[in-house]
Amino acid sequence: MDRSLPVTAIEGIGPKTAALLEAVGIVGAFDLLRVSPQRLHPEVKTLASLAEVTAWRNAAALLQVDGVTSQAAEALVHAGVETIERLARQGLENLLSLFTEAEAQGLIPDVPTPAQCADMMRDAAILQHTGYLRGTVQTADGTPVADAQVRLGTRRTTTDAHGRFDLLRLPLGTATPLLITHPDHASKTIERPTLLRDMGAVSVRVIRLEAATAEPMPARIQSEIDGDTLPPTAGLPVRTVWLEPTALREHDLLMVRAHEPGDDTVRLVSKLKAYVNGEIQVYAHKMPAAHLPDPIKNGDHFRVRDRALVPIAINSDGVRRYKIKRRLARSFDGAPKPTTVDAFIDQLKAQAAFLKQHEFFNATRRV
Repeated sequence: MDRSLPVTAIEGIGPKTAALLEAVGIVGAFDLLRVSPQRLHPEVKTLASLAEVTAWRNAAALLQVDGVTSQAAEALVHAGVETIERLARQGLENLLSLFTEAEAQGLIPDVPTPAQCADMMRDAAILQHTGYLRGTVQTADGTPVADAQVRLGTRRTTTDAHGRFDLLRLPLGTATPLLITHPDHASKTIERPTLLRDMGAVSVRVIRLEAATAEPMPARIQSEIDGDTLPPTAGLPVRTVWLEPTALREHDLLMVRAHEPGDDTVRLVSKLKAYVNGEIQVYAHKMPAAHLPDPIKNGDHFRVRDRALVPIAINSDGVRRYKIKRRLARSFDGAPKPTTVDAFIDQLKAQAAFLKQHEFFNATRRV
């Protein structure tokens, strides 16, 4: 979405109407989606009817579809295709006929090609079956925060001069955190933002940022090597972090990847990922082949113990269980050492219950 698109891009909104809309915070075309026609109409009732205001909002909604221009949106609304859902249901022949008639009426300069019409319907279907989020980022006193970075999984955008943002085509059914960052403010993470599906709904989330502290905020890190359970990773950006060969992490589980016989360097990738400020990090090493036992082949695994690589035979289910063991170690870290047989037995029972709760004993291929 191009939030710089002015409200006058909507057919029927001229300079006088735009001035009335600006007085109530409607500056861009997509700002029309942040208020219902019934609430907006009283502000412009001297220049437009409720039906006209509703048509403006419908056109703005259709502009969210890739390939739909302002003139195409007007033609669609004029023909009764007033929603994204209706556009998605249009057959190619019907849509071409609609635009052909609109060209004859002077509403559009040219008829879109069949491929362009097909792309419109395809993206309308995507919008219909994914989620979206509209929001405004402000300071604690309500001042808009411009140029804040907003990210949810792989979808990202920047707030405009009014602190507003729109995220579309968001995957449903995943608990992906929403991350907002700005150099002058403390970052904010919303773990489970509510995503909307009804493109006709009016819902704007106001997110307030605190001023940045003098001391940099510590990174928000969850690491499988430390026994943390990562949030759902679907849709999150993934970054590979290359570590020095000597920077081995105790208890790490490394796998050989992309190694050819005769190569001087071996690439090792950790099976234990981390979640850092809204992204998944995968750790890797480039290590001289001479530091590893010969022969080396892709898929070999090593466990880091006392800063050394120890070969280990393990499959995907073994990796899953290894991660559960790391959680077990974290859960019982700091527990007093048993001093009696009964206390020792109680601790073993507690550990067994933990392993059972986390399905350690279930045979599965999930990692």
